[in-house]
Amino acid sequence: MNHFYFIFLLYKIFTTNRNYSVGFIYEISQNRDFFVKKPINEYSKKYLLNEKCVYETLNHPYILGMRSSNFEMNEVSDLQFEIYDFDLKVGIDCKCFNDFEKIAILRMLLDVVNYLHANKLVHNNLVLENILIKGKQLKLSNFAFSAFTDQTKERIYENLDTIGFYHNEIVFNSKPEISDDIRNLGCIIEELFQLNNYTSEEKEKSFTLKEAQKLVNKMKNYDLSEMISVEMALKSKIFRFHYGFIRCFCGFPDKKIITHTGIYEKCGNSLSKIFLNKRIDIKAEPKNIVVTINGISNCLLDLIYDDLSIVEETYNKFFLLY
Repeated sequence: MNHFYFIFLLYKIFTTNRNYSVGFIYEISQNRDFFVKKPINEYSKKYLLNEKCVYETLNHPYILGMRSSNFEMNEVSDLQFEIYDFDLKVGIDCKCFNDFEKIAILRMLLDVVNYLHANKLVHNNLVLENILIKGKQLKLSNFAFSAFTDQTKERIYENLDTIGFYHNEIVFNSKPEISDDIRNLGCIIEELFQLNNYTSEEKEKSFTLKEAQKLVNKMKNYDLSEMISVEMALKSKIFRFHYGFIRCFCGFPDKKIITHTGIYEKCGNSLSKIFLNKRIDIKAEPKNIVVTINGISNCLLDLIYDDLSIVEETYNKFFLLY
């Protein structure tokens, strides 16, 4: 099947109208280990050159890495990036993520966008298709329309083909701003947690969905005085809910510890989790026990919230001890 696909691509390349510049771009074929070469026009070249300049200034683990690039005389002859597994839109459509994984994805996304904004860079095209998943890590891509806020004096492009994502360039006919990225993040959160679906199916939203909805309301706001920054969004309670900190009560009598992550029973220097009336023994040191999700050790004190609903099986699947 791969051979037929490759032959078909070669046929399309050599039979396509060649009213293009000499430049070429290597486009990643999803889930394949080779690159597809296709011609680009002058309009596309402008944005590829912009993307190359932006990539040269970025250094973050959640940004899609450029394997190699070759620009000679402003001609694009070779532009290659890391191969990824799938984009976020595919992941949502295929229901690949549970709530815990969605929160981990959201945390990584906010972290990388906060890095961009700290460096006065507007991504300017934050859509699901440009958020890639590689293994268990997020990779942000497509910086062709990015702009530095202290350098940009004019509009970069005329329109977008993604409905629902807001841009000052379209709505207010002005240059890109950081607020554009924040509104787009609100749209992404809304789609990631599928908030519209839950409102009609559930009588009351879970804690996770309530906090996600609060973020959306604060980010998709045209009143800049009420819009929150990405840095403030990283402090949302939605992250505190899933990253718990359980203290091992050494020197105290054996007792049950009830937290938002479950019910635990301390027996000497060991700790057991009560799950479906069964004890699950957990190896524990005499000191503190830190519980995280997906290896993100952003732990806080154990906070007991009201109105919590946790699917224990899902939590156990991503239960890590440090």
